[in-house]
Amino acid sequence: MKKIIYFHIGYGKAGSTYLQNLFFSNNKFNPIHLRNRARNPLIINKNSIQKIKSSYIKKKINVISDETFTSPFSQKSLDIFKRLDYSIKLLKKFFDIKFIVVIRNQKNWYISRYSQNPLKFLYIDKKFYSYKNAIKKIFEPKNIKKIEKIRDNNNYYKMMMFLKKRVKKENFKFLVFEDLAKNEKFFLKELEIFLKKKNIFNKGIKKIDKNIKYETQKIKNYYLPKIKFNKFFFLVKNSGLILTIKIFFFNKFLLPNLNDNAYLIHKFYFSSNKKISILINKNLKKYNYF
Repeated sequence: MKKIIYFHIGYGKAGSTYLQNLFFSNNKFNPIHLRNRARNPLIINKNSIQKIKSSYIKKKINVISDETFTSPFSQKSLDIFKRLDYSIKLLKKFFDIKFIVVIRNQKNWYISRYSQNPLKFLYIDKKFYSYKNAIKKIFEPKNIKKIEKIRDNNNYYKMMMFLKKRVKKENFKFLVFEDLAKNEKFFLKELEIFLKKKNIFNKGIKKIDKNIKYETQKIKNYYLPKIKFNKFFFLVKNSGLILTIKIFFFNKFLLPNLNDNAYLIHKFYFSSNKKISILINKNLKKYNYF
């Protein structure tokens, strides 16, 4: 019988730091750290398999948590499915892998991801100098493979179908970020059911109470941009003076707005969000997914 590994793959900007605080501070869990801080993103290879085997603790919940697996900005190809596919094939040879996936309304996800680091978008396309412009370019109906990959990465229905073809249905669980923000206890109860463990988070919550409160509050908002003036000369050198001025204007003074071209995001994911809502038996409409 293969050893069970729980694999939390994100999404980033959907409570991943919160969950990592739970996993890493709860003695019921054995968090297995694979990613070297100097290497981004995590790559599953033969060395990773050996590390998992040597780090595995039989009587604990063994978990790998790394949101870079669902981040298009953590790899040059922007395609999260290609790397996931390779990782799953390798892991399945040795372990019974179970996936934890936390989804978030794409309208909120995009502004949160952009606001954390607008330059990540700029590296993809220099036309993404503002949030409003980035969303317009990403979701305009043009057949550009690079842009299609960014959009597809947050197609939660596609992610479910992807996992369904590779692991058993009972081996993955989709949780909803908005449930966490609204009702933390309900969210954790759902996670406990998937882990087949009862009351495992009670002590963990008390133990890291300050972190939990901080993360719970943080997830109810989105990050403000982090464009600082010390980036000015770097940007001028790499992007030119005119583009640098635009970047600072739209990300330092005129901040991104949640409603900027939000209808484009809503329209694009409307159909797939309806499907995922049915499949995970969640009323995502109340969270304005569709």
